[in-house]
Amino acid sequence: MSTKDKSKSVGLEIVRFLVVGVLATMFDFATKLFAANGLAHIGIDGEIYADGKTPAGLNYTLSIVCGFVVGVIVNYVLSRIWVFQNVEDKKKANSSGKFFLFVFLGFIGLLISLAIFWGAVIVVPLINKEIDIFAGSKSVTFDPNLIPALLKNLSFWAYVIVFCVSTLIVLVWNYISRKKWIFIAPKEEKEETRVEVKTSEAPKKEALKVEAKEEKDAEAKKAEKAEEKPAAKEKVEEKAVEEASPAPAKEEIKTPGKYEVFPEAGGYKYRLKANNGEILIVSNVYSTKKGALSGIETLKKNLADGVKSVQTDKNGYSQFRIFTPNDGRLIATGEVYKSVDSANSALNSALKFGGATKIIELDEIPESEMREWAIDVKVEDKAGGKIE
Repeated sequence: MSTKDKSKSVGLEIVRFLVVGVLATMFDFATKLFAANGLAHIGIDGEIYADGKTPAGLNYTLSIVCGFVVGVIVNYVLSRIWVFQNVEDKKKANSSGKFFLFVFLGFIGLLISLAIFWGAVIVVPLINKEIDIFAGSKSVTFDPNLIPALLKNLSFWAYVIVFCVSTLIVLVWNYISRKKWIFIAPKEEKEETRVEVKTSEAPKKEALKVEAKEEKDAEAKKAEKAEEKPAAKEKVEEKAVEEASPAPAKEEIKTPGKYEVFPEAGGYKYRLKANNGEILIVSNVYSTKKGALSGIETLKKNLADGVKSVQTDKNGYSQFRIFTPNDGRLIATGEVYKSVDSANSALNSALKFGGATKIIELDEIPESEMREWAIDVKVEDKAGGKIE
């Protein structure tokens, strides 16, 4: 995944996480209100508490626990099915062990929220004696007749601010901890090294100039020899014409290399070969032969004008790639080489032979070349392993 795609994926994940966080917080907050108001109207062991009412601190603590339980369940379900989609091992992430870890991490978030609340209860009155965070938390009500007075209550708004700040901090904690220990993303491969090849056009143009000059000199020498020979001997001239006639060989010198179009995987592919038979480029599958032939012309255009790069994976294997100059769309990839130098050399060869006009249509890949498509895969004997 490219850096741009990765940033986009993480950005969408964070947006989904925030949406779920808001929903879970709404469930959490609503549960707190119902629990707080419900506990306020019942007594918890009236013999111990003479007034028959729930102690304010216990009321708040129990309501927070109730809200926490509901919020965690909503958050966990939505996190599994919607938020964290880029997970290396979904089966492991959805296991019961990871659920309990989810609850434990959420409990730590709850402790953070409580610490912020009780810290504000102690600190804020030292700044402004008229504000009581604890009283603001108890002032929340469902009675519409009390709402106008509630909106003028500084303690209520102070509680709302503390609640929002603690919620934001806990959201950050939840995202980082869940991403790190539960919904773990696939391990990233070593960043590919892109080496822009800016001077690769020169060898191609220079080679074509040298070939054209040599061809021109050869024609001039032949013309001089023809003038020196006696014009009377027609048979000699006819023989000379016959000897100079193999135009196909000369045409092959003008356009070195060749393209081969062949059926594969229910469609057609093309490949570029150098004069020595080395395969330089193999295309993707086209649905029709006409599409493959059109792909050759697209490749030729982008060999001249496109962006060329050599990329190396974490194992040290290198491969050259051709991209369109405007939108950076991948056009073709070369074979895989063991070094950057070999990949660069192959790229220069592709630029040299890419202008070939010779196109051969094959019914199938020759059996003698089947070995070129073999891939060695080393598999470690580990339980639960997988091959990508």
